[in-house]
Amino acid sequence: MAKRRRAKSSGSVRKLPSGLWQARIYGAGGARTALGTFQLKADADKALTLALADQARGQYVDPVRGRVLFEEYAWSWLEHRSTLRPRTRELYESLLKNHIVSTLGDREISAISPSVVRQWHGRLVAADRPGADTVAKCYRLLRTILGTAVTDELIAKNPCVLKGAGIENSPERPVASIS
Repeated sequence: MAKRRRAKSSGSVRKLPSGLWQARIYGAGGARTALGTFQLKADADKALTLALADQARGQYVDPVRGRVLFEEYAWSWLEHRSTLRPRTRELYESLLKNHIVSTLGDREISAISPSVVRQWHGRLVAADRPGADTVAKCYRLLRTILGTAVTDELIAKNPCVLKGAGIENSPERPVASIS
């Protein structure tokens, strides 16, 4: 008897020995990924339905892919930026080391939510150091790195959504007069 081929986009819901319900989806390569466990079968069915809809629209992001640590991804991101000028690379290394990775580095990329970004940004703003311009640069760098993570399909959307957080507000420098 021939082996049945699985439909390109499919999944299943099953009851675990613990009494919880698990939703699973099959990716394009046939690999099965658990979407999570749920108290109610209806919740598992809903998670599966949403994942299948995302998959049909081409917007599904495998949750396993977002389990990479931010620190690992950020340094890899910087390493692959061959067109950066030396001074820009130095700046990015400093911002990552001193203000971004030190706080967010041990988190999985998929665990960085808008509220996590808001708390991180709030702590930087409230501290005496760094200054406001450096905080804006940190935010822009974080937003850019996580934007690349969206492109790499590690996360579905960029959690950096704070309005105005990446804008530097330096006062105008006085112009020297001739007299």
